[in-house]
Amino acid sequence: MAFKPNVRETERDSRSEPLNRDDQTLVRRIRAGDVTAFEQLYRDYWNQLYNFAFRYVQSSEEAEDVVQEVFFAVWKGRAEWHITSSLQHYLFVSVRNAAIGRLRRDSTMQRWRQRTVGEDDTRSQEATDALVESADVNADVERALSEMPPKRRAVCALRWIDGLSYAQIAERLGINEKTVENHIGNGLRFMRSRLTQH
Repeated sequence: MAFKPNVRETERDSRSEPLNRDDQTLVRRIRAGDVTAFEQLYRDYWNQLYNFAFRYVQSSEEAEDVVQEVFFAVWKGRAEWHITSSLQHYLFVSVRNAAIGRLRRDSTMQRWRQRTVGEDDTRSQEATDALVESADVNADVERALSEMPPKRRAVCALRWIDGLSYAQIAERLGINEKTVENHIGNGLRFMRSRLTQH
């Protein structure tokens, strides 16, 4: 799954200086599609961001992938790229988020793969929720969600992505809690079967 820098989180976490004039010019040029400006950004920050990512993932290949994801996301989303903190701060927070997300996805997928399709459905609901929530909505989880019937997908997304309680989901969708519980149970069985196939 391609990483999308979280602009809101980056700005909310901002204890950095505001965007300086040089950074404003560079960002404006990149937003306009200036490849030379993007290459300058890449050259100026790649080594620092790689070293920073490596501290999290402890692998040269993974660190390179994390930094590439961030730069790819910046270029791909350049037209809507708005930042108010310093450019350096934005990039470091984006790399941190991408590295942590990658670690969580890898850990979660290892746990999912260790499960068997025929596993006892009476297993702890809380433990299953924790596994899904820690997945950080990786590509496999998103794919599995997209394959669910619309109502089940809506219920499961509200639970696993938005973190709503059964009562909150029931209220939002105008259904009863038992129906929510049934959708979640069916969603979990479907999710386990899909994720253990990969």
